[in-house]
Amino acid sequence: MKKYYNEDADFIFHKKSFVVNFIVVSVVILFLMCLFMYEHVVSIRQIDINEIKTLSKEEGALFSIDNAEIKETIKGEVKFNINGWCIVKNKQSYPIELHVLLRNTKTNKVYQLPTTMVVRSDVTSSIGDGCDYDNSGFSVDITKNDSDMLKNNYEILILYGNDKDKYIIRTNYVF
Repeated sequence: MKKYYNEDADFIFHKKSFVVNFIVVSVVILFLMCLFMYEHVVSIRQIDINEIKTLSKEEGALFSIDNAEIKETIKGEVKFNINGWCIVKNKQSYPIELHVLLRNTKTNKVYQLPTTMVVRSDVTSSIGDGCDYDNSGFSVDITKNDSDMLKNNYEILILYGNDKDKYIIRTNYVF
């Protein structure tokens, strides 16, 4: 009977050192990807909003800032806690993208905060126009090691994205 492979051949995949190196490299790459994604999600980043259209209440933007505080912790860090909801009238809240932004009132620099979406079925029932606004809630709860942020005043802005359009909603809430 004819053999189609050489049993004595030293295949690269059968070498123990190749398998170990492959696993180590794979774990390192996976770790670096996770680190990059974590840093991207939890970091406060400066963004440019000049090209993004502003949407007013008259144009259908409705929002509520339920809680907004910035304070210094015992360790000298800055803790942000901002909660609320935001909708555009007659637009479903799914799919939607909401981000809380802080605009420095002196420098006009705008910072995007890591924002968690929150289910707010109370908004749908309160508005009562037949649209589903359940996914309109947002929450920011982070701590940053930058006490200089306490020396400035900030306006809360909301970056709203739906139907491939992005809008800035000015809350006029300054703290």
